[in-house]
Amino acid sequence: MVLLTDDEREIYNLIKEFLKKKSFITITEILDFLSYRLKFNPTVNRSKIEIILKNLMKKKYIFPRTKLVRDNILEVPLRREIYQHIKRNPGININEIMRDLNIGSNQVLWHLKFLEKFQFIRFMRIQNQKAFFKFELDNSNDKTYFYLRKEKIKKIIKLLENEKEALSCTKISNRLKFHYNTSKKYLEILSNLNLIKIARNDDNDNNYFILNSKNYYNILKSLSKS
Repeated sequence: MVLLTDDEREIYNLIKEFLKKKSFITITEILDFLSYRLKFNPTVNRSKIEIILKNLMKKKYIFPRTKLVRDNILEVPLRREIYQHIKRNPGININEIMRDLNIGSNQVLWHLKFLEKFQFIRFMRIQNQKAFFKFELDNSNDKTYFYLRKEKIKKIIKLLENEKEALSCTKISNRLKFHYNTSKKYLEILSNLNLIKIARNDDNDNNYFILNSKNYYNILKSLSKS
């Protein structure tokens, strides 16, 4: 790494101090901050600060909006915890994050804002909710990850996984003590996600459902890698 002059070192240390308080910065913000902090230094004016900033960028000590800022995003312990929790739980929503980590909405929204801005995470709006994912995660299974977090979905899948024969919506409702319409709604979702198969019964026109084991276990495998 190219060595810094005394003035460059002072400016660089002030920028790092600024980053501890404000995770997202622009050149204008840096200039305003440095001009204020150095206003009593007769040897440094705004023009000189601009020159030093250009030198720091040229020497690759600072990367406004990119590397330096991004590297500091996860230095905030709670923000790092939120990010790790989203990585482990793709499809999680804001209320679940608040509940799991025992934190308030203002804190969650503040940290999610920066994680999203610097592409640590992304979201997809599903059922009027924001479902969050690690930014790099393939988005082809976003809805599947989201719905597999639902407790009623988990119970339906568990029941079908344990059964050796196809079950009707009525039988599933009775076994799980769900309202018929609730079972019907989630079975439609599972069918659309290709996690269950529909089989006709020769004796009547009712649909019977079995688990699409291959697709389901492939999803579980992808979840374990996420």
